[in-house]
Amino acid sequence: MLEDVVEPGRYTCTEGPFEHYERTLDVESLGQARYRVTETTRWVLAIPIWGVLFRPLVRKMVVRREAPEPVAFGPGGEPVFISPWWSPPARFNARSSQILSRLCALSLLAGYLGTVITQTITFAADEFGASSTAQGTTLAAIRVGVLLSVGIMAISDRKGRQKLLLATAVGSAIFAAMGALSPGLVFLGSTQTLSRACSTAMALLIAVVAAEEMPAGGRAYAASVLAMTGALGAGLAVMLVPLADMAPWAWRVIYVVPVLFLPLFISVGRRLPESRRFVRPHGRATMAGHRRRLLLLATVAFFGLMFWAPNTQFHNDFLRNEHGFSAAQLTLFTLATGTPAGIGIVIGGRLADTRGRRMVGAIGTIGGASLLALSYLV
Repeated sequence: MLEDVVEPGRYTCTEGPFEHYERTLDVESLGQARYRVTETTRWVLAIPIWGVLFRPLVRKMVVRREAPEPVAFGPGGEPVFISPWWSPPARFNARSSQILSRLCALSLLAGYLGTVITQTITFAADEFGASSTAQGTTLAAIRVGVLLSVGIMAISDRKGRQKLLLATAVGSAIFAAMGALSPGLVFLGSTQTLSRACSTAMALLIAVVAAEEMPAGGRAYAASVLAMTGALGAGLAVMLVPLADMAPWAWRVIYVVPVLFLPLFISVGRRLPESRRFVRPHGRATMAGHRRRLLLLATVAFFGLMFWAPNTQFHNDFLRNEHGFSAAQLTLFTLATGTPAGIGIVIGGRLADTRGRRMVGAIGTIGGASLLALSYLV
């Protein structure tokens, strides 16, 4: 937060994640050069939905009122301070805080819908009498939805982000709910192809808006908290997996849940402003000078997903068939092994903003792949 003096003894917030902030000093003379000073700070965070997590942390900072010493000075002579571990390295204003909070809510939905098929297909296959080969074929066919998401992203470059975000949120939830009516894997795969196309486009649009709206020193932090809320959405899908053991058809309930909360997500999407980067006048964009970097990133993503996709798609089937896990044990195992990843996301996001992206990416990629392969071997 950057404070400014309005008048002697009264301060306001020039820039920071607050809808309202005012700090006042009331000085009462007690005589004999003694005074009683009462400091009063009134503030309202500009963090909708998730503000309850940050208010205790901010309150502690406000009450403590320690003035940190600058650790360095920027190119313009401005002081650079070390921010708390739970906050971004760069200063967020009210708009960027509000946008990131709402994007995190939509990321929750995208994470749930992107996980539901991989968590439930082993139970659907049991009901339909389908083999592992049929499961693999269905899951591979669903990946075709990625091509549809590319078309949606192309539209967003012409029509804007906000409306497409809202449309993909609604579409992905409705198409997923249709899967609850599936008479077989073909129908389930078809509805999931459309649902995954929308949820993938929604996740990509969330990342684009975050990159366009966040300050330069806080983009990796934004990516990390978006990843955490996406993982939380996936975790909610995992926590519902025990329902699948109640009856052969009970896995269908998991597909309907997002529709029940769709009015909430629609409300969040409507409150998102259009990206300033899109609204700002701009000329025709070309890929000149960017093709090599794009090819490199695409190649990394291709090989990363070639390694990761079989794990996400057959993990539950592996644990059920080779280790005899029940649905409740699947949930417990996934949460117990996946929840600590939140620590890595926070640390990695902060290091990427302060130390650079390449080393963090290299360590995460090599370390993650090696340890995942080792887990199957042992």
